[in-house]
Amino acid sequence: MIYFHRVEQIVYLNGDLTTPIYAEVAYSKIAELMEIFADVLKGATERMCSSVPYRSCIDSTFVIDIKSISNSRDISRDGLGSYINQSCDWFYFDLDKNDKFVKGKAGKGRYEVKSTHFKLKRDKTFLRRIVELRENRGDREKNLPLLAIVVYKFVGEPHILPPMQAHGNSKQHSKEFTGTKPSVLSEIREQRGKMPADKINDQLFEKAGGMWACRDQTTYPRNMKQIYNAHASQTSKPEVKSNDDLTALLHMRHNAESAILEIHQGKSCNLAVTLATIEQLNMLETFCTLACNKPVILGIDMTYNIGQGYFVTPTVIKHPMLIHNTTLSEPTLLGPTLIHTEHPEIAYRQFAGDLVNHNPKLKDICFLGSDRQMEIFNGFKVHMPNLRHVLCRKHAEDNIKRYLSSQHLNGADYNALMHDIFMELIECSDEAHFRECLHGLRDSWDNISPNIHNWFMKYQYNSFIECLIKKPRLAAGLGNKHYYNNPCESANKLLKATLNRQSSLAKVISEWQDLVKSQANNINRSLIGQGKYSLKSSFKYLEVPAHVFFSKSEEQRKLLVSKLQSGYSQQPGAKLNKEVSLTQIATQSVSNRAGHKLSDKPRKRKQQSISAQYCDNIEMHQSAVLFKDRFHQGNKGPMISRCYGCNQLFKPEEKIVGCVKTYRHYRKDGKNYVSTSLQNVYVHLKCLGHQDFAKKSIHICNYMHKILCTSDILDIEKYSSQKRYKWR
Repeated sequence: MIYFHRVEQIVYLNGDLTTPIYAEVAYSKIAELMEIFADVLKGATERMCSSVPYRSCIDSTFVIDIKSISNSRDISRDGLGSYINQSCDWFYFDLDKNDKFVKGKAGKGRYEVKSTHFKLKRDKTFLRRIVELRENRGDREKNLPLLAIVVYKFVGEPHILPPMQAHGNSKQHSKEFTGTKPSVLSEIREQRGKMPADKINDQLFEKAGGMWACRDQTTYPRNMKQIYNAHASQTSKPEVKSNDDLTALLHMRHNAESAILEIHQGKSCNLAVTLATIEQLNMLETFCTLACNKPVILGIDMTYNIGQGYFVTPTVIKHPMLIHNTTLSEPTLLGPTLIHTEHPEIAYRQFAGDLVNHNPKLKDICFLGSDRQMEIFNGFKVHMPNLRHVLCRKHAEDNIKRYLSSQHLNGADYNALMHDIFMELIECSDEAHFRECLHGLRDSWDNISPNIHNWFMKYQYNSFIECLIKKPRLAAGLGNKHYYNNPCESANKLLKATLNRQSSLAKVISEWQDLVKSQANNINRSLIGQGKYSLKSSFKYLEVPAHVFFSKSEEQRKLLVSKLQSGYSQQPGAKLNKEVSLTQIATQSVSNRAGHKLSDKPRKRKQQSISAQYCDNIEMHQSAVLFKDRFHQGNKGPMISRCYGCNQLFKPEEKIVGCVKTYRHYRKDGKNYVSTSLQNVYVHLKCLGHQDFAKKSIHICNYMHKILCTSDILDIEKYSSQKRYKWR
């Protein structure tokens, strides 16, 4: 009989009643541990833990009731940090008539015992042993765990453990890393999608005991990022699709109206489906290839949380002939789309190959706009040799901001570097100019940090030369503007508004086809001045009155619709033939001032709105942050005096105000009215919570970088962390 070193009075680890210490010694022999198991099975459960011991830093032995914890793997999360797995042994036992364990043959026995040995990573002299008692059912994966013994032991004299270290990938090197229990991660995955991430965090924290009762930081999420990562890891490992999904896919493809272009299934790419309509392929040919005088950028971006384990990668373009009636900008249109379970380069190579196979002219697509997912561009480049990459400026900024933040710079140095990169380098005309400017900045950058210049040369130089400086922007038709991935984000948002991650593959495809069909209908309806879109003024000659259009035959209508696309490639003098009246011929040389008094002065054109004057991205403009003192002095511009939100006068020292285009509410003759058209209104920065601003993203004009001082930028960035500001 083994004598156990335990006192009559039960001692609890750190005063936690759920973790009594079985013995204040570290048992090492398997025979001793089996005696403990037998002791517990006979009914000695007063020293059995109902939760995992937390940060036991003494020689001790614990017995854990696995049925009382959510996940048997939680045993490994004891709050002491990372361990090194030394070895793992398996034993098999039976119970004799005296309820004692007797060793059985390998693989045979009523009970299976798994014994795993660990060393603490930060102190190799501190050992942990986990011994699990399982009911043997013949299959190791299905054996039911019953009890576990956890033994902690020092090699030599007990001592204080060294401080815990941060995770190897952590940017906060002073923050110690504590693993989270697998049961908590599983609960995060179950709840993600059903409720917001911040609510999941709050609920799990309260479940663990909250601010006043929680004892174990492994029982709740470490941070918000962990919630996002847990969800991402769930969606990034797709399950093998059922035969029902594939069967439904094959049935849909044989449908005459199906948009399924190709289906790929194999080892290289588990499942990939290319979706495209004939109209979409023709649209890309018309607007995006070398045959066009001004090729449009083809945007592409992968999105998540659509369908059960699928990635969705849509292409988008801004239609150059149309205006959205609500936003007054070029509408964002869905193009061919890839639905896939994996996203290696080969998936995008197959996607591009499918497009070119069905329309060989698409090999001449000129520009592909995306973020820094180079596997997308590399995959397309194989089948489109003339393709050039156009990089999203915001993603480039975010990438550089992350690196600069990791260098622990002060505010002045950080702002100086951002100014050098995105106000000087990015505006260089060509590579020679860029190289000269970058060389001139080396000394000042080295004074700030010796690593920054070398990092920029290694990881950013090529991106700027090929995608971001003026020369490639001019080639892509952007002029002095920059490319942003907003159209792709808009398309992804549109898809997510209709679908969710629980949608089946068939539903995803069906809903996508409905969206594309609705989109095509609105494009065609612009020809008769109806629907969501309208023709730009330069293409109004293509418009046909509705009654005229509907009086024509089906063949005649199709001909008119076809001219809607072909009209973009026509030269200015190659417009549709229109009847010219004798009056037009007779008066073509007459001055437009005919019939006016000689003393009459020509009427001055109405002053442009403030946003139109100062926003260099007016087509994307929804709201902005602008200077008040620039345009309220005298009669030089529109007067801004009173805040639309609080109705208080602007003070002279308040030089920055918010501007938004909205349907303005006003009062006249004791009655409330709403403007019939969109108008600009202005508010204090503190009043951006007004209902007219609530659903709009804040657009900060690029020109402000040139005229704002450092303190002004810091002030706006302070608000941007609390509001919805975005630097464009």
